[in-house]
Amino acid sequence: MGIFDNRKRNIKDWADKNKIINYSTLHFLEDFVKYSPLETKVGLSRFLGHGEGYVNKKMQDVRKNPTLLYGIDLIRDWKKRLENARYFNQKLEEIFDRYLENSLPLNNRMQIFKTDPKINLNYFKTIDSLEKSYWLGWLFAEGSVVVSYRSSNQFYNFGVEINVRDMILIKRFINTIQMNPYKVTVIKRRRDDNIYYLVRIMFSNEIFVRNLVKKGFPIASRHDEKKSGVIRMPHFENHNYAIAFLLGFYDGDGSLTAGNRFRPRITSKSKYFIDDIKGYFDINYTIETIEYEKNDGSITRSYKLELERNLFNQMMDLEIESLERKKWYF
Repeated sequence: MGIFDNRKRNIKDWADKNKIINYSTLHFLEDFVKYSPLETKVGLSRFLGHGEGYVNKKMQDVRKNPTLLYGIDLIRDWKKRLENARYFNQKLEEIFDRYLENSLPLNNRMQIFKTDPKINLNYFKTIDSLEKSYWLGWLFAEGSVVVSYRSSNQFYNFGVEINVRDMILIKRFINTIQMNPYKVTVIKRRRDDNIYYLVRIMFSNEIFVRNLVKKGFPIASRHDEKKSGVIRMPHFENHNYAIAFLLGFYDGDGSLTAGNRFRPRITSKSKYFIDDIKGYFDINYTIETIEYEKNDGSITRSYKLELERNLFNQMMDLEIESLERKKWYF
């Protein structure tokens, strides 16, 4: 087994330890067929008002996506059909009640809740804690929101992609918003002669994205400039929330370099954002501009700002579980 397989196994082991479904949809369907008076999947499919392959197709879909959950409205419809036909026996009542104990979506069309029954879509609705401020800062560094269109429908796609060495942050973030850990993927990439690994989470939901946008997070289309070049620092009523935001951003796009002295710095492609940070925290260091040539010959710029000692110590003093490898006290 190679290192890439080990990375994937680590993700799977972590997901298995954080199971969120007590009674899976596949087990429910198997028991439904087993204890139904209709006796076969074909008979049950017809009774539920569909073609004879309906139940079999449902089972195939669930095998491809083991965390899929049905909406309460669909389960209640099936239950009512059985009751009206007087097919609803004690064993069926037990399995229906057991399945309803899962955190099911109210509506079967609410797609995200089928695979993420416990996700907190309104986590960023109000920034009222150091933790939320920290994660907002981290997403300003590592997150992205892209709008896409399919069949005249608009989709808001949220994603984070980071180096596998910082996978602990993905774990903590997922635990914080109660996202399904099975949605984490490990990606193998090659740059020149080097191979590296990334950890990624992605999902599409307008509620989650809108809450971020209200906090100043920009939306990009696939053809527009990425958000890293246009971000601005959000407004915070509480100064410590601003410090926590900066700590989150530093854990994402910051570095701690050693030479004659330790230098904690943040980097962004947005000059406006770096100017905002420098002005808000009254940092005396000069902004450094870095230029480099892309493969297509165009020039891109990023901006670095060193963080002053007192400010950095305040970041370290916050009661937040931040990235261990970037910690330092002056």
